[in-house]
Parts: sequence; C-alpha cells; structure tokens
Amino acid sequence: MLARSGAPSQAGTESTGCKFPSILEIVLETGSSLRAALGTGKGGLGVDSYFIQILAFLNLLSALDGQAAVSVRSVSDHGSTLLYESWKAGTAQGAAAAVHAALLALAEREEGADAARPTRRVLQLSAALSHVLCHVNRLRRGGDTPARVLCVLASSEPSTQYIPLMNAVFAAQRDGVVMDCCKLGSGEARFAQHASQLTGGVYLKPSEPQALLQNLLMVFAAGPGARAQLILPTSAGVDGGATCMCHRRPLTMGRVCSVCLSVFCEPLPACLTCGSEFVTG
Repeated sequence: MLARSGAPSQAGTESTGCKFPSILEIVLETGSSLRAALGTGKGGLGVDSYFIQILAFLNLLSALDGQAAVSVRSVSDHGSTLLYESWKAGTAQGAAAAVHAALLALAEREEGADAARPTRRVLQLSAALSHVLCHVNRLRRGGDTPARVLCVLASSEPSTQYIPLMNAVFAAQRDGVVMDCCKLGSGEARFAQHASQLTGGVYLKPSEPQALLQNLLMVFAAGPGARAQLILPTSAGVDGGATCMCHRRPLTMGRVCSVCLSVFCEPLPACLTCGSEFVTG
C-alpha cells in the first residue's frame, strides 16, 4: 500500500535526487510519560504490549514496502532521539530488532537521568516534530516526495508548547507533509487533532486500544495516495475553539496576549508563554 502512495511522484523524485518513492516518519512516545499514561495495562493497553505491537507494525511495514524511507524517533520528557532509519539498517537485522535494541539503550539512559532528576518535565513533542520536519526536508533534497508523519501518543500535549507545536503544524501544511496521530490513554490530543485536520491526515483514538496493531495496520499502513480508495475514520466535530494556556479550559471568552496570542481564562500579571507583562487600567 505504501508503494502505491509514492508511485505517482517517482519521476519527480528521480529528477530532484531523492532516491525514495515515499517518506514515513514515526514518532513514538516513550519514557516516564508513557508509563504514567498507560499504567500497568490492567483492563487496557500496557507498556509491554504497546512496544510489542509497535515492533510488529514496523516489521509489517517493511514487508509491505521495503523501498520507502522509514524513520523511527522517540519522544519523552527527556527530548527526542532518532532510533532507526530503514536505509541504514543492515539487511540481516529487521526493523523491529533494530528499534528494540535502540529502545533498550534509550531506556537505560533515561532511567539513569530519571534517578538523577526526579522532577518530571513536559513531553518534548515540539522538539520531535521540528526534528522530523528537518529530516523530511533533507531527504526530499528540494523535491516533493510524498511524506507523512505518524505520531503514536499516550499523554496529552503540554499547553506550554502551543506556539512551537502550531509552528510545526503550519510548516508541515506549507510543505505538504501529512500528519497522522494515534492517541492512546485518557483524553484527547487537541493539537494533534488540529494537525491532522490542517494537513489532510488521520486522527484516531482507538475504542479498543488493546488492538493497537490492528488499528495501525487498518488505518495508518496506507499512504495518502492509497487512502482515496479506503474508508478511513474521520474526526467528527474537531473543536476549533480556544483553550486557555493556564488551565487548558475551553473558552468562549478570554484574555489574549498581544505579543504571542496566547489565551488565558483569568487576569495575570504576565504572559505565561512569552513573559510579556500585561498593562491594566
């Protein structure tokens, strides 16, 4: 399915020097934020099952289309780490084995960092998306190779990253990069919903998260070119309303910072996003 999505642009990619028919960047949530969001998995999807099904999905992607450029990147409260690039992996080592080894090394480093820094930080999603878009731009080499980003998230995006997240979304929209999201755990990912809507991607919150592999294969294995032939889930009534940056409350009326356009539900002495002081009276 991935091969068909990139086929129409092969002539264009050859002329611009890109050697791949399509590009897929996968962003996986890892670390303490994932463990906090999924818990032990009793009555739902646990961390162990999450990784097992992700690794199976990567191997099946390789079987569907071994010519696409597939990259896997982690995101956690520690930052973003590149785990795998399909064109650099050895032929004897499959995608799942390579990512599994990288995840074990990453977990060891993050556990040591957690012990030295017990205070949790926020999920560094904006950093991961910025790295991904730079990676796509480098692979395209000035061309228009079909590219998409698949984010698999369990925790909610931090409101403090509203500006860099939306900047990444607008950059993806301008460059024609499709952004998909599979949201696990409780709650919705509002920024991911907007990203999928603006870039023509798919946002999915599985009703049965235990069947993560099935959802990934049925919804996200096909590229944008093949999706016209499929019946995919749609986000019914994406809430485009404002949310306050201080408490993440949906608002109909609020106070807006004139510098960064952040919205707040109550009076504050200074903007929590950019630090500009508010003048009253």
